[in-house]
Amino acid sequence: MAIIASNSNFSKGLKLENRDLFSVFCYNKINKFIFKFIKIMISKGLKRLLESNAIGFATIGKNGKPHNIAVAYVKVIDNKIIISNSHIKESIKNLRFNNNVSLVVWNKEWKNACVGFELQGKAKNYTTGKWFDFVSKLPDNEGCKIVSAIVVKTTKIKRLLS
Repeated sequence: MAIIASNSNFSKGLKLENRDLFSVFCYNKINKFIFKFIKIMISKGLKRLLESNAIGFATIGKNGKPHNIAVAYVKVIDNKIIISNSHIKESIKNLRFNNNVSLVVWNKEWKNACVGFELQGKAKNYTTGKWFDFVSKLPDNEGCKIVSAIVVKTTKIKRLLS
């Protein structure tokens, strides 16, 4: 039995035999298994870039449409991006429906070195506990009414060039 593969770029229009399908199946299973054990690392340079620039923070609404905001103050701890929330409402509502997020940051000196990064991950909103206490005590949040801490566990980092 032969099947025409059309679900992936590498195999569009290729005729696959049963043994080939088994090979593709095994390849996909092995990749998923290995990927679970690969830890995404935020470098010291990227950490500095994230902590010293405004970042774009994108969520997906229940209607499937993206929502983007600028976030002025974040911290990076243990490869997690910690966002202090004093006024973010729609993004929090979106996280209840879909915790997939994307963040983007660009070098302030983009005219000289136009380099940026997109980080994808899973976000969780904390209104109590360790992360909420952490952001509440940050010196930059002094005088702000902190509502929650949004913690993003990064799953993918992509360098953006212009």
